[in-house]
Amino acid sequence: KNLLYCLGSFETVTYRYLNISVVEPGRKAWHLIKKEFGDSVFHENGQLNREVLGEIIFDDVEKRKRLNEITHPEIYSEMFWAAVRCFFQGKQFNPD
Repeated sequence: KNLLYCLGSFETVTYRYLNISVVEPGRKAWHLIKKEFGDSVFHENGQLNREVLGEIIFDDVEKRKRLNEITHPEIYSEMFWAAVRCFFQGKQFNPD
């Protein structure tokens, strides 16, 4: 599902892309996830182990809520800055 599309270009930002980018090693959400859930939810190379984290949050509403509290503000921030970049590049914003 596209959340942001800048007309006049092929730049499409998807929720999946944003969700992946905010948990890259070194990013704010990455650090917060590490602090909240520990090293066991990461691969040796520092990448988030989504399968392990998914197992932790699947049946635990509170842990899932906490993960969302960590990632959603970062995703919204990424969406905002993507829209700002499109605006300053002279592209039209279409929220559909």
